[in-house]
Amino acid sequence: MPRHAGPHRPHHPAQARQLAEIAKHDPAAQWRVIVTNTAGQALAVARIPRPRPARGRGGPARARDGPRPGSGLVGRITVTISQDTLAAVGQAPRRGPPAEIAAAALRIAARALERTTAQAAADTAAGGCAHHGGSPAYRPPPRLRELVTARDVTCRNPVCGQPAWRADLDHTIAWAPDGTGGPTCACNLGGRCRRDHILKQHPRWTFTQAGGEFRWTAPSGRTYTTDPDSHPV
Repeated sequence: MPRHAGPHRPHHPAQARQLAEIAKHDPAAQWRVIVTNTAGQALAVARIPRPRPARGRGGPARARDGPRPGSGLVGRITVTISQDTLAAVGQAPRRGPPAEIAAAALRIAARALERTTAQAAADTAAGGCAHHGGSPAYRPPPRLRELVTARDVTCRNPVCGQPAWRADLDHTIAWAPDGTGGPTCACNLGGRCRRDHILKQHPRWTFTQAGGEFRWTAPSGRTYTTDPDSHPV
């Protein structure tokens, strides 16, 4: 299970283990798991709840009106698991905090993949995206933002390498409050850096999306296609 420490790039396994050990003791650190297909493309994303220390352990409790815990050296740890690995590994034994976190990652990854499989079946029955993971609001909720960011990895311009987490999460078909526009759903959202967000709105450029596949057509008529990026597996 390759681990990513930080949003920029994967780290060497030994370094990732050290950072994960630091993050384990940081109450502000966030943990998440990405389930990928065999090509390394994200299928599902879910957050891993931190195990709560038993009462009387882990130091004094924070007062209700006290400051929120600050972020330490590691802000977020991402564990990447392929669906084949998930099927082969099963549940990890629960022996101590590291094993508890590993077991939680596998358990949550399995649930996230089940939801994704059920949504895919609903999409097939509907003859297209059934928008079960969508939102009626303009701004996508965190769960949807994390899924699209994990799917895209980088800006959807094929020649742009800006990380998707730094880009605008843009509606391919513009959203409208009366429901006549495009949905706030993974099938209609994509990461685009500010420059390419503006380029996409240029009247001489055409931009379309089919799930995670994006197609840019230049004024010359030439078409550029980009598929979801891959995570190391």
